[in-house]
Amino acid sequence: MVFSAFRIFEIITHAMVGFLPYLILSVYVFSKHLRFSKWITALFCALGMAVQIGTRFFAIYTDTGDTVDISITRLVIYILLLILAIQEHPGKLLFAGLISSNIANFIMIAATCIEGILFSGEVLRHYCWHASLIMVVLHLFITLPFFVLVEKKIKWMMGSKPVGNEWWYYWLIPATFYLIWQYQIHGGGQKRIDVVYKPQTVIFLFIINVGSILIYYMIIQLSNQLFKNLELETKNHYRDIEELEYQILEERIEDARRARHDVRHHMVVMGEYLDTGDYARLKDYMNHYRKASDSEQPIVFCPHRTVNGLILYFAHQAQEHEIDFQVQLSIPDKLNIPDIDISVLLGNLLENALDACKEQTQGKRRIIIRGKGDKHSLFFTIDNTCENTVKQNAKGQFVTTKKDGSGIGIESVKHIVERYHGVFTAEKKGEMFCASFMLNLGAKAEMES
Repeated sequence: MVFSAFRIFEIITHAMVGFLPYLILSVYVFSKHLRFSKWITALFCALGMAVQIGTRFFAIYTDTGDTVDISITRLVIYILLLILAIQEHPGKLLFAGLISSNIANFIMIAATCIEGILFSGEVLRHYCWHASLIMVVLHLFITLPFFVLVEKKIKWMMGSKPVGNEWWYYWLIPATFYLIWQYQIHGGGQKRIDVVYKPQTVIFLFIINVGSILIYYMIIQLSNQLFKNLELETKNHYRDIEELEYQILEERIEDARRARHDVRHHMVVMGEYLDTGDYARLKDYMNHYRKASDSEQPIVFCPHRTVNGLILYFAHQAQEHEIDFQVQLSIPDKLNIPDIDISVLLGNLLENALDACKEQTQGKRRIIIRGKGDKHSLFFTIDNTCENTVKQNAKGQFVTTKKDGSGIGIESVKHIVERYHGVFTAEKKGEMFCASFMLNLGAKAEMES
């Protein structure tokens, strides 16, 4: 069979009008989860488009039209391309691919039925230009509102993390509707063309489509509520942990304050030795005090009371374990962040750094802290020598090396950073483990107001 240039143009146009909108929609929904670069993803899209065009030429060449085999072949290849190009849960990709396929099938069948009514003399010519024109009109009234629904209700659902195993089951719903479609068009012993050109078929399939969209909407609402409940439960869980850690840190800081308060009593004793001229006992007392005290550390690292107290406490701990402790801070006395948040952030990171240095058996141990803040932002870097290998699980979470540890400290830090629309990084660079966070304090204030 020889195809004229115009006939080739007709077939390609029909394939593009029928498939391209849904291909673009799938890539848009999962645009943040592409497995490869944009150029390679574009090649996958071109391959999917080529399959759509090729199956149409095959259908005309064999004079069979769109058989169930061709329809299933298109769907399977489309789903496989999504799985190859997008790094997401297979259930999500099946869910999205089947929904798109069902809507696309309805548009194509409705266009074919209307074409049969308006152009009855050309009902046996597949993929004509007027069928493509009718599909464009149907896209405006059906596909475009569906795109709006996807943007407002479905896109976030596709980008959210699974709560459980729900995606292994959600895709079965559009799959069931797809089987109903196939049976309605290809089942019953009738020829496809006889079924498609019946207006009652289009009406029935339209009702099925409306029903399926209502079910999808119910699934979205259910998932939304489930996600909110889980998010609230997670927030409460982290809040309980943060409050507990805050109380512990407050107790440690208070201990350090009491130790500082005791300095004056030591001064009284040394004064007595000095007044009586008992220099030998004064010397012994001072040597003993120098070993038991870390008075060489500066009392004030920055004007902020909580930050200074935390740094001071861990500076004492570092000196006790002979760890070089370097601090460079530019933090004002007031920050637009609650003390409990800054305590959990710095407390967890400093404790991790201290533990890593205490476990170090070779080389010089050191902790380097840099911080800068104002009313708009807060930035900290905490670098420490680290001898052990840093491990992460499949979800990218750091695995604790403590025997009795839960490994939840870093997750608490990440949780707080997310609340402030900030950025957290942690990685091993040579002998150093480098952790840093930046908080957008202005955005937090605007959100709370």
